[in-house]
Amino acid sequence: NGDQMFLASSIIGLLITYAAIFLLLYGVHLLHKRGLPATATRSIIQIGVTNWWFMARIFLTSPICALIGPLSFVLITFLLYKYNLIRAIEHPEKRKNLGIIYFPAVTAVITLAAYIDFIPMAAATTGILILGWSDGLASLIGQHLPASRPGIRAFFRRTFSTPAGNKTLGGTSALFFSAVAIVILVLRIDTQMAWQHILLSAMLVAGTVT
Repeated sequence: NGDQMFLASSIIGLLITYAAIFLLLYGVHLLHKRGLPATATRSIIQIGVTNWWFMARIFLTSPICALIGPLSFVLITFLLYKYNLIRAIEHPEKRKNLGIIYFPAVTAVITLAAYIDFIPMAAATTGILILGWSDGLASLIGQHLPASRPGIRAFFRRTFSTPAGNKTLGGTSALFFSAVAIVILVLRIDTQMAWQHILLSAMLVAGTVT
């Protein structure tokens, strides 16, 4: 019975994963056809795919099953990139096109490390959510901030130079504050840390990744 429940849980988790991924890709493909730029649809894919982690935590208990999702997405995105099957994932700067492949690859490494108890599950959750949500939001807000208030738009579109290139104030702020929120939520749910330690950890982690 235990083996059957494990198998059923794994199958359900993988089916949900693949259904969600293909629905996401189809959805952003439609958005791109209606005029949403690829820089925005790529960020939406990145944020959406990150939610796979919650399915893994609920349904997938073995490292092998947990790795199937991110590794298969590495293959899927590589094929889409190589054969230009979905223009919604193409970045105007060709050098950045591999980022959509690196993301699931790094996710796979973090997943393996967590499932073999090399790192705590809370650390893996924090890393994956910041990698997906925070980085995706930074790009989305930094490049596509709503233009309803020109003064606010101009303020958040201010740029400054970094070793990784020019960054906007809006995108950097989105990265920092979303990372703070993620660390607080994860540590509050997954650990018994005191509030002062959670807040200190959130500021340190968010400051470092920003």
